[in-house]
Amino acid sequence: MKHFHHAADGKLRPFILVVEGSIPNELNKNEGHWASFGTNQTTGQPITTCEWIDRLAPKAWAVIAAGTCATYGGIHAMEGNPTGCMGLPDYLGWKWKSAAGIPLVCVPGCRPTRQLHGTLLIYALHGRQARSPDSAR
Repeated sequence: MKHFHHAADGKLRPFILVVEGSIPNELNKNEGHWASFGTNQTTGQPITTCEWIDRLAPKAWAVIAAGTCATYGGIHAMEGNPTGCMGLPDYLGWKWKSAAGIPLVCVPGCRPTRQLHGTLLIYALHGRQARSPDSAR
């Protein structure tokens, strides 16, 4: 959890945010939450998936939706599901861009291992070149 909190507080940069799984709509109920990860250190309350995305996405160098659920909402986004799940582009907006001006990258597929690894490698190499003093050549 330390790395997530550091990134949210701006103490860890640059970083790539990879989101896997559909995003539940935390606004469609009067109480409780659909999904959480860790607890707020001040309040002791669960930190919802949406809160993590709200805290991390604006600070990320790039954001990747990994898999069909993260990209389009998957089976969880079917009509009638009480969670109101959606894909990350529906949550952030299809024209959303990172702090570095990079559009949201969607890697659909149910377990898109090769595609995801390739995408991460490209961003890792690109990010390293962007920060390298030799990249001006």
